[in-house]
Amino acid sequence: MRPVLRKGRLGAPFLFVVTGLALSGPAAAIDCRGSALELALGPERSHWEELDADGDSLLTERGWLTRTGLAAGVRCGATQWEALWTHSTGHRAYDGQTTTGVPVQTRSRLRIDALSVTGFVPLGEGAWAIGGRAGWRQTDRLIASTDTAQGYPERFRAWQLAAGVRWRLHQARGWRLSATGWAGGGPAGTLAVRLPRADPLTLPLGSSRLLALGLRLEGGAASDARAGWSWQLGLDAQSEVTGAGAARPVTRNGVPVATARQPEIRQRQVSLSALLSRDF
Repeated sequence: MRPVLRKGRLGAPFLFVVTGLALSGPAAAIDCRGSALELALGPERSHWEELDADGDSLLTERGWLTRTGLAAGVRCGATQWEALWTHSTGHRAYDGQTTTGVPVQTRSRLRIDALSVTGFVPLGEGAWAIGGRAGWRQTDRLIASTDTAQGYPERFRAWQLAAGVRWRLHQARGWRLSATGWAGGGPAGTLAVRLPRADPLTLPLGSSRLLALGLRLEGGAASDARAGWSWQLGLDAQSEVTGAGAARPVTRNGVPVATARQPEIRQRQVSLSALLSRDF
């Protein structure tokens, strides 16, 4: 059997629209105002690593992705809500090994869609606010074949919840600077994989945990609480660990031929984005 690389489209825009409509009903009922639309674009540095049960690295991937985002926000009383859809595409350099332990270098192609709903409540009249975030993410990863090993496609899906805090660092006429921090995690997700010469397989993932930090520099009319256009520059960093999943049988024509499990995953992302926002 030829070695394979080691294993260790849901319509996101449609979900974004549905989420916005779901928020609009309760929003109207409690007289929500100050709705905004936001478009973002920028580069994202992505790092992916898989580790065995002893903590030794099985493979690493590094590369640049292009990230776009679309957000809709509304203010209901003192609470600020935002629904956000992001889409990242690109390639990462793959440095790993085959199932027979032979080192191999190739690349993976990535398509990542994420949807989140965020709410923030200010603490009195000060510069602090606390919030919560619920998010869903789908990662399509295609590992390219080499002369000595076959690649295969994968699809990761998972939910996460996080608690956050936002701090307005500085505010002057026409612009402001704020920082946001998040900590959270999620239950076990799933991985759908099509290994070479095997039946389609779904593997469980372990639970996840994450830490994230963000900085926002904003200027324009909206930063002075007036309706109109505003701009933002954003810098975001996130570190995430997903535990190893349980083993499942690999079958060919319904007959078990091996077992597979998804190892522990460690991810890091740093993104820089330019944002254009319109307040109504």
